[in-house]
Amino acid sequence: AIAANGAPYMQRVGLFNWGELFLNPDYLEIIRAFAETGAFTFVDTNLVAREFSADDADALVGAGLSRIFASIDGATQEGYQAYRVRGRLDRALRNIETLLEARERRGAVTPEVIWKFLVNDVNEHEMMAAAERAIEIGVPIVYELNNKSRWSRQRRRRETGIPIVKARYE
Repeated sequence: AIAANGAPYMQRVGLFNWGELFLNPDYLEIIRAFAETGAFTFVDTNLVAREFSADDADALVGAGLSRIFASIDGATQEGYQAYRVRGRLDRALRNIETLLEARERRGAVTPEVIWKFLVNDVNEHEMMAAAERAIEIGVPIVYELNNKSRWSRQRRRRETGIPIVKARYE
């Protein structure tokens, strides 16, 4: 109902922020409902909530999702689980590969899959290894500072009380 009522006004729909979409048993119907409105529909996910079979991945590709941000914050299990507690790096990477295979099988260009790496003190040394792995898999990688990173302006301000002038660190 929300998708149908908002259809004339929706341009972008982000399916995240209040839990992991892929834990919802109706995730395909949710994606379809918004994608059918013509909105650019995307999800931010850890990609470990479920193991995608080839059939699951085919259904996901067919549902009309525009983009998946795969939050994978490490290149090793140790670095990854420092932030994604009890997360399984191997499953997240396998799910990306399964989705890319389904996309290729179906001759589709979406969903675009982007590896999103949230940088923190524990995993920052793995950034280059993650970039190399992303190239191997065939997905772009983006880095984002979270507030647990020593490079985060919010953390420096919180810990030192000294206002940070943005231009000095750009």
